[in-house]
Amino acid sequence: MAEEWFGPWKINEAGDGSFTVEVDYPENDWLYGFILSFGDKAEVISPDKVREQLHRIASGIVRCYGPSFSSNSSTQR
Repeated sequence: MAEEWFGPWKINEAGDGSFTVEVDYPENDWLYGFILSFGDKAEVISPDKVREQLHRIASGIVRCYGPSFSSNSSTQR
């Protein structure tokens, strides 16, 4: 499946069934959306700048949908 998503990029499979994919994509909103589309099934190892931005985005998501989320929270904004 990784080949379907990442094509000719470098894919290294680990012995535990996980794998590392090395890609060179421009840093933009599309990239962050693409990475986030994998949910908790993907982790960016580097660069730190991308990891930090993903953390900021994920923190915003948690603020919206975290433990205090209620069905009428959208009317409280």
